[in-house]
Amino acid sequence: MVRQRIRFLPALAAIVPTICCVAAVAFFASSVTAQVTTEASVALASGADDTLKVMTFNIRYDNPGDGQDSWPHRRDWVAEIVAREQPDLVGFQEALRHLVDDLAKRLPNYQWHGVGRDDGKDQGEFGPVFVNKDRWQLTKKGQYWLSTQPDQPGRLDWNAACARMVTWVDVQSNLTHRVIRFCNTHWDHRSEEARQQSAQLIRRKLQDDGGHDLVLVGDFNSLPTSTAIQALVAPVLANDSQQAQPTAPLRDTYTLVDDQHRKGPDSTWNGFQRVVPGRRIDFVFVSPKWKVDQYAILDDQKEGHFPSDHLPVTSVIRLPGILP
Repeated sequence: MVRQRIRFLPALAAIVPTICCVAAVAFFASSVTAQVTTEASVALASGADDTLKVMTFNIRYDNPGDGQDSWPHRRDWVAEIVAREQPDLVGFQEALRHLVDDLAKRLPNYQWHGVGRDDGKDQGEFGPVFVNKDRWQLTKKGQYWLSTQPDQPGRLDWNAACARMVTWVDVQSNLTHRVIRFCNTHWDHRSEEARQQSAQLIRRKLQDDGGHDLVLVGDFNSLPTSTAIQALVAPVLANDSQQAQPTAPLRDTYTLVDDQHRKGPDSTWNGFQRVVPGRRIDFVFVSPKWKVDQYAILDDQKEGHFPSDHLPVTSVIRLPGILP
């Protein structure tokens, strides 16, 4: 019996370190999980704000006729601007599929959702949404077309020159677990009828969806005083018979900060030549609960060149915490 115990001791000594190592790993994992859970619980219990930076950026499609301003000369620069600004959510416009792939390769901490506007798959321009994975989880996604048949890819109505659409995602904060909806669009550049009808369709969609803390970004090809933009920010839809419960108005973040917290020119259009004053046609809109801390139109230039024919827009916005 004594000899058997003696023979057993070396084997026991060999496995004790392994047991201790496994136990230590398990303890560390449980400690980390408990810490993350505690941090989220504290954030919720203290009514923590959700503060995030959002961006809209029309990056100009890949047109070889643009010469030195064509996409191969700009793609690294566009990605560098996004990496520098570190937005939580980005809405791009005019992104053909290979442009999306170029950006995804250069921005590995983002995941994205989008489809081609012509077929709902890969054909035509995308309006992709990029989500910073370090802070947000993509929980739901979708899109609809700006036409009389919103579920039909590629449909043209209202004298539009191109198929137009809205790409949207629901994202959840890794800290507070609050969910927000982020939408990205690109309105028609020729038809005023299409732009006005697009505004009304988006407002109806928001009314049908209801209840989301919303951000809407994009290239709207419209000035702030235009009928189409006013339809988005008006308290009630024009000709809406259900005025008893109007859709919550959207607000232009440019107008929600003072000059001290607003940076850059009053225009988002440069045409690869110069910033044209008073041509603010790219917007960040928010639903009423949001507070706006900063707003910027980024006018990066290198040796007389721009990263796109539009200037990107960023807004730092804050959703006040909800105390229990």
